Amino acid sequence: MDIQELFQRNKTYFRQCLQHEFVVKMFDGTLEIEKYKEYLIQDAIYLSTFTEVHKELIALSEEQHKDYFEERLRNLEMAELEIREELLKNLGITEKEIQPEKANEVTKSYQAYLYAALKSRNIGEIMVSLLPCYWIYQYIGEKGVVVKTKENPFTPWIATYKNEEYSEIVKEHIQFCTKYVENIEDVAELFEQGCKLEVAFFDRVK
Repeated sequence: MDIQELFQRNKTYFRQCLQHEFVVKMFDGTLEIEKYKEYLIQDAIYLSTFTEVHKELIALSEEQHKDYFEERLRNLEMAELEIREELLKNLGITEKEIQPEKANEVTKSYQAYLYAALKSRNIGEIMVSLLPCYWIYQYIGEKGVVVKTKENPFTPWIATYKNEEYSEIVKEHIQFCTKYVENIEDVAELFEQGCKLEVAFFDRVK
């Protein structure tokens, strides 16, 4: 099964995210800080569920693959989550502001989408439900053009995804999706739904 087919079918959503006003303004340094804060708050709430799903994957995975999933969780905690914590701290965003009850309707829908995949107990479906987030952000990092401003406050966020290490993580995730998904049609709708949610996530805070 060629997972790349999922990209070909959904590249419109990838491009919508890359060309989204919110993302473009991050790359050129002109995004309003209040919108950035709103995004980071919702992203922190979403990432708590994203992390929870990764933990469940360890329990569900075959013994020979547990090391991979454990390493992926460690990388997630050490890279994205630590960087997010620093960004939240620098902007004065408190723990109270990122509690689950602060989730907006799009974040709630995205969380419900992940929980539905998790409920299936099907590793392939769970992996694919996580893939739009990984893949679209890698695409944004790779294709996004950074405007050289003196002080772009969004550089730390951009750097999280604009590097070879993150690209390698996404590549490995795709490879594991291939291991666990036999028929692309079984997950095509799931992947498209996730891509739509990524677009909606940016729409909600633009």
